[in-house]
Order: sequence, then structure tokens, then C-alpha cells
Amino acid sequence: IVMSSVEVTDFVLKDAASGTLIFTGKTGDPVAHWSDNYPNVYQLDFTTVTTTGTYIIEAGGAQSPAFKIDTAKNLYSDLLANGLTYFQTQRDGADVPSGAFNRKPSHLTDQQAAVYEPLTYNIDGFLVGDLKAVDTPPVDVSGGWFDAGDHVKFVETSSFVTILMLIMVRDGADAYRDEARYGLDWLNKMWDSQTKTLYFQVGIGDGNGSTIEGDHDYWRLPESDDALQVKVGDPNYYIKYRPVLRSGEPGARISPNLAGRLTAAFALCYQVFRSTDPAYAETCLRDAQDIFDLADTNLPGRLLTTSPYVYYPEFQLADDMELGAAELYRVMLAGDLPDGLIHPDSNFYLSHAAAQASRYFNTADQDTFTLYDISALAHAEFYQALAISQASSDLQAALLQNMKNQLDRFATITPPFGQTLLSDVAAHAFGVSIQASLYDQLTQTDTYRDMQHQWLNWGLGANAWGSSFVVGAGATFPQCLHHPTANLSGSLDGTSTTAPLLLGATVNGPNDPQFFDNNEQPWDAQRPCPANGMDAFAAFNNYTWRYVDRVNSWPTVEPANDYTILSLMAFMRTLG
Repeated sequence: IVMSSVEVTDFVLKDAASGTLIFTGKTGDPVAHWSDNYPNVYQLDFTTVTTTGTYIIEAGGAQSPAFKIDTAKNLYSDLLANGLTYFQTQRDGADVPSGAFNRKPSHLTDQQAAVYEPLTYNIDGFLVGDLKAVDTPPVDVSGGWFDAGDHVKFVETSSFVTILMLIMVRDGADAYRDEARYGLDWLNKMWDSQTKTLYFQVGIGDGNGSTIEGDHDYWRLPESDDALQVKVGDPNYYIKYRPVLRSGEPGARISPNLAGRLTAAFALCYQVFRSTDPAYAETCLRDAQDIFDLADTNLPGRLLTTSPYVYYPEFQLADDMELGAAELYRVMLAGDLPDGLIHPDSNFYLSHAAAQASRYFNTADQDTFTLYDISALAHAEFYQALAISQASSDLQAALLQNMKNQLDRFATITPPFGQTLLSDVAAHAFGVSIQASLYDQLTQTDTYRDMQHQWLNWGLGANAWGSSFVVGAGATFPQCLHHPTANLSGSLDGTSTTAPLLLGATVNGPNDPQFFDNNEQPWDAQRPCPANGMDAFAAFNNYTWRYVDRVNSWPTVEPANDYTILSLMAFMRTLG
């Protein structure tokens, strides 16, 4: 892609090392208008060049970064491997690999965490009132992954990551097996199978600004929390002694989004570990069935995600429940099941999966595959289970049609920069790429092959800023992550010569300029990044979208677990 303030008619492709001319082409007419600075956007075509090598493009007096033409395996395998660096660095608890960042065990007080009711927040995002303790013994909620650039932990997002990671393992990415198990181990702690109690969050993100401080009030390495000398009543008491939040009384009905996701994660646990650790797998399966039966599919009011809800405002429930039922249906079909299951008949879960799929079909609030709408994955998993059982070709057709309808709506967003019309834009880009690939796999066609690659390309640099939004991918990627460990212990210049990079970390990318008005205040402990304080991407912004690679710019460069797992699954599906 070439962006230019003037007309450009020709381009050349050269060998990056020797400068040898490889290909000469015409730009054609502009395909888009981006901004006053860059009114002319051209999409170049050199499809006929297929020789493996490293190249540059010259056009309009400008030169591109060097790039490779190679096999998918050679281009994407390292990116897939980088994700382990990210998730291992995100680990909390006693079992933390030191790795390149010299991580230390953290939040060991989570081994004896006091239990509290969900928190209440006002419209301005401040905690209202004090925490309400539950008269119950402390629980062990240690381990798991930090959610993003902060150090709180959520079932909402961790279950999503664990589901995708387990599917990746089941489908061949065995290098992620231990990390998927790490996620499962924490989810097992958040579900008390003896009392039938679900805990959904560890830690407070935002306090009340005075008497109660939260995780977002401090910029520090996570292990520093353990060294705090605090007492009850101190503003930072809950930084060291982090509350675990309970979703309801023991045995109470569970918000269906959380129930569906946990069901799916535990059913996938059984699929992946039944042969290598049958006792662990059986525990997962029994928990999956219990949680599924406690789902409140007629929940009045909004779903439970996090406290505050605004962190992850999810609106769908049918997709989560469909996925949970589909994974249990798949387990039942495989047979050779443990004795004493409460629902050993596969038809029980077939009927529930079909009902929830139909419920989803009839909802107006539909999206493509992201953390907030997992219908594409649910449909694909249910379709494959139906193929195994040969139960209903009509239902399979309906599942495919719904996936296609979603993709066709996004097909009207024209390349190369049409993707920049969405919230959580990088997550949408990788999610659309995954969904396009899933549809083509199920139909054994290449209907959406171009869409799969266009949206993946956008996330890897084919965008108005010329930046990949995955650390370590491409020549230009985020250097100044809004992430304490990366900022305090890692590289600040995008190279690994003096300090490590948080490889694989995936950020949101561009965002609406309104999010920057009051959200770029630095913490005292932050290391300045970039060192000169300049906004290197300012010239490429327009009136609607802004991208800033600066440490305090969380709307654009805070990595998150859901973004990262989506990019990793997109890379894996590109490998075939």
C-alpha cells in the first residue's frame, strides 16, 4: 500500500540486499482517500512474484521497509511461538518462569484471599461504598494470568483465552499444552465444585480515588505488591490483600455467559487431557456438566462479566451457551465416558446446543468473532460435532449461513483501510480472519480466502500507520507498551539488543480520538517512552482515528490477553 500527498503512477520491486530490479508495475487509480495529508491511497499488485526472498518497494520517491516472500510456515511459525513469551510473562502466582524479564513470583497472598460481593461503581468509574465481605473461609485463587497491562484477573477473559488455547492444542499446537493447563488450573480454583460457588474476579482495577486504591493507581512490577507493609484501613490494603469476588451464594444460578464459557473450557479440558491425565480430565468434565446445569439462561438484567461491568460489557449469552453445549455434545459422542455422569446422553446437549443456536440466530446484536461474540467459534464447533454424529444437515446449513451473513456484512468494508471503522479494531481484524478461515474449512471452499488475508494483513501493518500491532511482527510494531513489566524491565526502542521485548503481545491499535482526552496522564514510576516524547505516528492520523505509540496511551498500546490469543489463532489458521 502506498499513501501519498501527490499522484503516483509507477512502483518497482527490488531485492533488498542487492538492489536488483525484480518487478515494475503500475499503481492504478487510488482506491481510497485517507486524510488531508494523504489523499491518495494505492494498493499495489505484484502477485506474480512468488520467488522466496527479502524485498523492498520504491514508489513516489519513498522506500518501504524490507519484507519477505516465503511459505506460511516460515513467515508465521515464529509469530505463533512468540505468544508463549507473552502468556508466560502474564503469569501470576508462585509458578512464574523468570524468562527474559526476570519475573518473580507475585501475589502469593491470593493463596488465602478473602471473599467479597461484587463491587458497585458510579457513572464516573469510581468505587461506591466499601467492600462487602462474605462470612466464609478464605480461598486459594493464586495463579492464572494478568488480564492485560494491569494485574487483575477475570474469569470472563481467562476462560476465553483458555478455550482458544485448548482448541489450538487439540488441533495441533502442542507447544501450548502446558500454558493451556496453567489457565485451566486457575479456572478450577475459581469454581468451587464442593459448594457449587463461582468466583469471577481477583483484585480491584479502580478504587474510589481516596480511601480505597486499586491496581490502576500504581505503576510497578507485580511482585512489589507482596513487599507492601499495610494494615486494614490503609488505602492500598487491597493492593496486597486482593479481594476475590463471588458471583452468588453457593449453588446459585450463574450468569449464562460465564457458565457457557466455563463449560466449554472444562469440556475441552476433557477432550485434550483424557488420555494423558484421565483423573484431571474427569474432574473437568464433571465440573462442566454441573456449571452448565446452573446457567441462568433467563437472567434478568445485564450479564455478569467484571466489576465494573464497563471493563468488558458483553451483551450476548446464546453464543456462550451454544459453545458449552457443543463441546459437551462432542465429548458425549466420543463415548468411553466415566460412570455416574448426570447427563450421559449426547442428545441432551444436542438439543441445548440447537436451541441456543436458534436463539442466537434471532438476536439483532450480532458481530464477528471477538471476545464479546463467540458465535462463529460456537457454530464451527457445533457444525463439526454434527458432522461426527450425522445428526442434522439442515442445522449445519443454518450455522454456516449465519457465519456467512456476518462475514458478508464485513465484506462491504473495503480494503485497504475500511477495517478502521470498528471498536477493538485489531481484535476484529484477527477475529474476522479466523472466522473467514473457519467458514472456508467447513465448506471446503476458498470463498473468503482473500478476506482472511486482508484482515490479517491489516493487523500486521497494511494499515494507515504502517505498523503491525503485534510485538515482534514486521519491521514496525509497538515499542512503548502500556504494560508495567515491559516498560520497567524491557526494551524501549523496539530492539532486543539491550533489553527483552514482550514478543507476541497484541495491542488494540488505533482508537477514537475522544479516548485520549483524559487518559494519557503518566504515572511517576513510568520510564519515559518514547524518550523524546514525540508522537511518531501523528502525521498518519485523521479526524476519526488516532494511533499513539506512547507508554501512557493505553487506548492504543495496552496489550490484552484476548487480543493476543486472537492473533495467535489467526496465525495458526494461516499455517493450515
